Amino acid sequence: MKKSNMIKSATSITLLAALALTGCSATSASNASASSATGTSASSTSDTTSKVADTFSTDVKSGAKLAEDTHYSAKDVTWDSSSEVTIDLSNPTATDGVTVSDGVITITKAGNYKLTGTYSGQIKVEAADSDMVRLILNNATITNSTGAAINVVKADEVVIYTASGTTNTVSDGSSYSDTASGSPDAAIYSKSDLTLAGEGTLKVEGKYEEGIHTTDGLVIASGTLEVNAANTGIKGKDYVD
Repeated sequence: MKKSNMIKSATSITLLAALALTGCSATSASNASASSATGTSASSTSDTTSKVADTFSTDVKSGAKLAEDTHYSAKDVTWDSSSEVTIDLSNPTATDGVTVSDGVITITKAGNYKLTGTYSGQIKVEAADSDMVRLILNNATITNSTGAAINVVKADEVVIYTASGTTNTVSDGSSYSDTASGSPDAAIYSKSDLTLAGEGTLKVEGKYEEGIHTTDGLVIASGTLEVNAANTGIKGKDYVD
């Protein structure tokens, strides 16, 4: 898996507000197009902070690579729908690869997990280092008042995919129960490569600090994404593409 410390910003995307590239350099990325971009802000350095409200749409057709040094490929958005494990967030139950305990739904193995309904608590991904996990959001609302709503502890890559025609909301609270150094600080937090894709809408409310934060690489491939955050809207360490 190649790593890069640079933000790759597509030259074909028209930004109505400048990307926040503090502390890093930018290069162009190929094969990307955007239908709209409004108030976007992103960061690829852990020290950068800014007040943001992000709304934009991108469209990367056929899983085309955004840039040579990212983790993204066509396999990220290609799977057999018959393999999907449906999780009813309004009444979650344990099944193969899924545990439910004390307000936390934990996904423990590679697979395609379709989330639908409303849940107050945390979706945690704690799989093997080599596992790819897809979270397919189908009109899902996930709210955690005391920590990250989606928390990726371990996996090779996690894809958060919004189903066509759906609106999905992920939000955290203004205070966290765990404030130790290195703990999650975003509504969507990941220690693994993270891909955001799909044909639906994802709304993220980061009331504590960040909206979306990965300590690995972040690719926003397709779909409509709206981020409102108390601090940084979109934050990645290795790259934000």
